[in-house]
Amino acid sequence: MLFAEWYQICELPGANDGPCNHYILQLYQNGLLKGDDMTERFFRIITELSVAHCLSSEVMSSGALQSPQQAQTLSFLAIDIYAKLVLAILKILTVTVRFIQKDAEDKKASFNPRPYFRLFINWLLDLGSLDPVTDGANFQILTAFANAFHALQPLKVPSFCCIQMRNIILSAFPRNMRLPDPSTPNLKIDLLPEIRESPRILSEVDAALKAKQMKADVDEYLKTRPQGGCSFLTELKQRLLLSPSEAATAGTRYNVPLINSLVLYVGMQAIQQLQSRVPHAQATANTVPMSVFLVSAALDIFQSLIGDLDTEGRYLFLNAIANQLRYPNSHTHYFSFILLYSFAEANQEIIQEQITRVLLERLIVNKPHPWGLLITFIELIKNPRYNFWNRSFIRCAPEIEKLFESVARSCGGLKPVDEGMVSGWVSETAH
Repeated sequence: MLFAEWYQICELPGANDGPCNHYILQLYQNGLLKGDDMTERFFRIITELSVAHCLSSEVMSSGALQSPQQAQTLSFLAIDIYAKLVLAILKILTVTVRFIQKDAEDKKASFNPRPYFRLFINWLLDLGSLDPVTDGANFQILTAFANAFHALQPLKVPSFCCIQMRNIILSAFPRNMRLPDPSTPNLKIDLLPEIRESPRILSEVDAALKAKQMKADVDEYLKTRPQGGCSFLTELKQRLLLSPSEAATAGTRYNVPLINSLVLYVGMQAIQQLQSRVPHAQATANTVPMSVFLVSAALDIFQSLIGDLDTEGRYLFLNAIANQLRYPNSHTHYFSFILLYSFAEANQEIIQEQITRVLLERLIVNKPHPWGLLITFIELIKNPRYNFWNRSFIRCAPEIEKLFESVARSCGGLKPVDEGMVSGWVSETAH
């Protein structure tokens, strides 16, 4: 009966998405698309019906055969209708994305993304509870969700950037890994075995650098670290800006993909050299390990940007760093150090305030919170070295102070500790 109803919908003159979507919604409401045994039975029966109808058409027409070629004549009507049904179910995700885009565009500032966020949460939770399969089906489903998230990225739908969605993606970690509790007393993340492992990066990290003909200049600076009036550092800020027409379209004066590419690429080069560093015992008075210069060159770039950029550019730059604070790995460790080092060495309080803002705005939303983000914030508020609780922006208003204390309590308490979790890792090469 359900299949016959679907056939009638498909045969409607001038059929549009409305009746199709309503039909799929009914299947959801009747519990036929939950991904359980009932769903399997539903699709098995429809497959049987479609194939049986197709094959029976050959039997019915066999009595009137005129030639051997006609023996191959089949009615694929039921098969085609079934294919349309499966496609319509797959299109639901696309329809949802389009609706979110339209809703956000129509409502502007009054758009509330929370219902859609809940929808994606339910889907992702249900997918996560399924047993992993080896036939690649899970990867195809995940690809569909990746495409959906790409279509809803902040550059395209800024109001759907419910920081939670970003946190969900950045909170992902390998299935076989067990995350240490960030609030564990005296936790030393540099002693974790995973901390020297690099995460898998499947995208082309330096693509934006190549597109803007910057990669060769970055590599040259990292190799030579020229002293004095280096044009690379002085021109870097200007090279991150968009043209006026591009800025009008993007809604920002800065090339955000380029900033993200630069930060991750420079960090990866520094980590690689740091890990292959020649031990001090092997270095003679005349041979300083090249890796020390490379690490220092990377710090030069980061320190130059954090000092030279205006508040908009610095905010984007700091977010590019915070995006790397994920599960225990070498990237999380290095960029956590960079953020904390920048806080400690900052010569303007606005820099410390913006670092705090970037961390805090990712922590005041509901869980999940990326592990590396928690580690970094806990280190910042607990280690007396950073003098966090005496900063003027913490004390600027009672409600702000209460907010910080509330977040601090939820992250594992306020009591300072004498030893840091992160900062000792590259401190000897940082200077």
